[in-house]
Amino acid sequence: MKTVLHPIIFTLLALTFSQCTTYDISSTRNGFLPIEEVDCKDKASGVYVFFENEPIDFEYTRIGYVYADEMKVDGEDLSLDLLKYRAWANCANGILFIKSNFKVDDVDSFSDADYDVNSHRVYEGMAVNITIDSAFVFKYGANDNLTFVTRIEGLQKKNCEEQNAGVLLIFVAMFAAVFYMAGLP
Repeated sequence: MKTVLHPIIFTLLALTFSQCTTYDISSTRNGFLPIEEVDCKDKASGVYVFFENEPIDFEYTRIGYVYADEMKVDGEDLSLDLLKYRAWANCANGILFIKSNFKVDDVDSFSDADYDVNSHRVYEGMAVNITIDSAFVFKYGANDNLTFVTRIEGLQKKNCEEQNAGVLLIFVAMFAAVFYMAGLP
């Protein structure tokens, strides 16, 4: 009876763990620090971006701080898309004071005289709700572009599928090993 239960247990584990459990690149808890509690019924139809040193001549309400590590996919930099996605997912319609810095990951040291420093770019800004009136739209245009949502969610789905395939392959191998050890055909 025990040998029959092992394959069933492994199958249940395979189904459980084959769900997407990777670091969620689009997660709003990774890369968002709230300032204000926002009642989010409807998300914005787009996210305006303003970099540091750009004049801010409109009213806004601060929601939180967003950040994103540099993320390149097939040579395309999706870091600003991720930054916009995290702001949008937390009901912001704009990001102000966007700046980029370099973050040092770690130091690979083989001796005191020889070391390599690994770093990557980090983007950050303040997620806000801009008071959009006719004067704002006249000056900055209407923003109804949500292509960043499609790109980030598509990338997350692709990452999940790749991980699920790997996890499932591991459990199939374990399942086959249990059958082999149990002496079943």
